[in-house]
Amino acid sequence: MEKHPTDIRVAIVALDRLNSLPGYFLIMGDDTQSDPTKIQDRLAGINRPPLLKFIIEQSFTSTTEMFDSLISLEPEYRYNTIYTEPPDINQVPSGFILRLHGAVNASIPWVRHGPALYADDPAEGVSLLDDWAGRYSFPKDSVIRRQLRDLGPDNFEDKFYAFTALRYLLAGFKFEKSERIENVAMARMAAQIKIIPKLDPASKSAAKEFRHIQEHLMDEQHFGRWWG
Repeated sequence: MEKHPTDIRVAIVALDRLNSLPGYFLIMGDDTQSDPTKIQDRLAGINRPPLLKFIIEQSFTSTTEMFDSLISLEPEYRYNTIYTEPPDINQVPSGFILRLHGAVNASIPWVRHGPALYADDPAEGVSLLDDWAGRYSFPKDSVIRRQLRDLGPDNFEDKFYAFTALRYLLAGFKFEKSERIENVAMARMAAQIKIIPKLDPASKSAAKEFRHIQEHLMDEQHFGRWWG
């Protein structure tokens, strides 16, 4: 069985029916543990970006199907974060974001989700591509690999939706260290314990502690910009 990275995150892009563009999500993980150069880099004082592993990408013509698929993949990949588009200029979330918020909170409430850093700055995304040069790879037949090949130096059209998802992820992995992996795992366990009947006293005590952690994770003030 393939071993997945412990820090796995998702970036999701809404359908654009006006321009006939599909909805899309990209899942990648920090695979530094498999990096053959990590020991030499540490000894030499070299600080490279994390080695990122492509997990899966999917495209959809239905928002409902996209959310259903994303949620169905959580038990296998145990991703901890979903990056989305930002709210509008008045800080009002789009209908897509509100639907995602509802779907995530109903099924996988331990997964945090919110707007990606520098989401409105495609040029920063190109800069991040340079930072991560040689630190990721994609399957030959993937949408993301094709779009990166076609991406021009000043061409950030909406049609490059896979690039949009990738830059969401790169910004997250660069600027947001995932010190919450253990807490997210505990919050996941809390939700699972809730459905186990006839808990013994030890399990009840553990469940109480896990629920406390889960509530802490769901505190919007604690997360600041996070919606869940």
